Amino acid sequence: MARTPRLALLLSVAVAVSAIASPPPAGFVKQDQEYESHTGDTIVRVYRNPSESLGPMQFRVFQKDSSDPDRFLLWEGANRASALVSFDGESIAINQHAMSDLGLLFVFPRRGDGSYQKMDVDFEKEALKLFARQQELKEAPAFDHIYCYAETWLTDHQLLGVLSGHESGQHSLDGFWFIFDCSSKRFSFDLREINKTGFHKNKKEDND
Repeated sequence: MARTPRLALLLSVAVAVSAIASPPPAGFVKQDQEYESHTGDTIVRVYRNPSESLGPMQFRVFQKDSSDPDRFLLWEGANRASALVSFDGESIAINQHAMSDLGLLFVFPRRGDGSYQKMDVDFEKEALKLFARQQELKEAPAFDHIYCYAETWLTDHQLLGVLSGHESGQHSLDGFWFIFDCSSKRFSFDLREINKTGFHKNKKEDND
């Protein structure tokens, strides 16, 4: 049965109220920041232990199509972090400012059952390898400050990431950019692969 705009609005409000009414995890308080997919079907909310400003924090996922009233625990950590949700919520990236000299990237594709699984990829390590290879270095240079973050989602499963850092008084890396495909676990640098999938023709135009 097709949903009328009014019914769809009422359902959306009901889901939102249910999510807001759900009690926060024990020892945690909901923070103001949240991250949402463009479709609005996936929302990541942040919870933190109020006793420590940079202490334990949790990122939890709310989904409109989930029958589970409890949110899905996506990631736990500390200090500062932010999330990037892909257009339709199929993938989520967490950028963690773990320490003043370390920034970490974690990526979570959505599984068939609606939950998310963290990818077993060390993005900093792999990006350093790629950087050394492209620069034709025998080995990657040392960094005492290094950060690997996701910049944006290019598609629902391909992200644009950047590696940066410096070795105090020796050298610096302003930004080494890369594309990562969650479905193939492949790194790429060719934007043509992304751009060719961005244009969609109306089927009616094809028949005219």
